[in-house]
Amino acid sequence: GFTLVELMIVLAIIAIVATLAIVNLSGATKVSNETAAVKTLRAIGEAQAVHRRQNPTFVALGAGFVDDAGVARVPALGAVALPTDHGYTFDDIAAPDANTYSFEAYPTSPGDSGDKHFIINQNGSVYRTTGNYLLAPLAVWPAGDPPAGFEKAE
Repeated sequence: GFTLVELMIVLAIIAIVATLAIVNLSGATKVSNETAAVKTLRAIGEAQAVHRRQNPTFVALGAGFVDDAGVARVPALGAVALPTDHGYTFDDIAAPDANTYSFEAYPTSPGDSGDKHFIINQNGSVYRTTGNYLLAPLAVWPAGDPPAGFEKAE
């Protein structure tokens, strides 16, 4: 048979391996959430471009995007409460108008659901924080270059 010490060593090794697997899984979840946030912002940007070609203004995030046949292409993400998806919250940075829009995606549980803050405006490029997430949602984003601390997301 096995001695108590041998069994304790085996259990310690199993615990270490399980801990490493859980840490790697949580990192993969963050990356997956961040990738989903970027894809959602890009879909919003594409839908805004289509909407703007057919209408005089851009549309607010909660309004949703409907094509000529009345089919929702990017569904309304929520007009009352801040919409969330894959651990990220999406919000208007500023109210859309005829020439500009700006949206952001930030981790719903910073550090757990994601580490980056993402933004997009009418130029169609998605930007991410160069460090980790911001401590608060953005209040404004002028129509030009991204705010300090952001770089273009790949």
